[in-house]
Amino acid sequence: MIRQPNGSRLSCGAERKCSQTQFYLRTRLELKEDGSYAINGTVTAIETLPVRLAQLTEGGKFFLIFVRAAPRRPYREVIRAVDLAKGAGFEIVGYMP
Repeated sequence: MIRQPNGSRLSCGAERKCSQTQFYLRTRLELKEDGSYAINGTVTAIETLPVRLAQLTEGGKFFLIFVRAAPRRPYREVIRAVDLAKGAGFEIVGYMP
């Protein structure tokens, strides 16, 4: 049983399989190798990133975000992106390899 942010519960046979499915239902922020940013696979300019992240947190829709950075992205860019996400209302940040 997995508890959703809205209080509902998701039931499935295998917790491992279910948690992998949940990953795709969450917000992913990617810092790509070419210097671009993507939210759930959609490329987003750094200038519009704060606005787009704020739209996702409106009404408490999402509060968890996963961040994945390409190996050669500078650490300061990752921290900047996480600061933007937290400023937009994301409370929990998960870092992905």
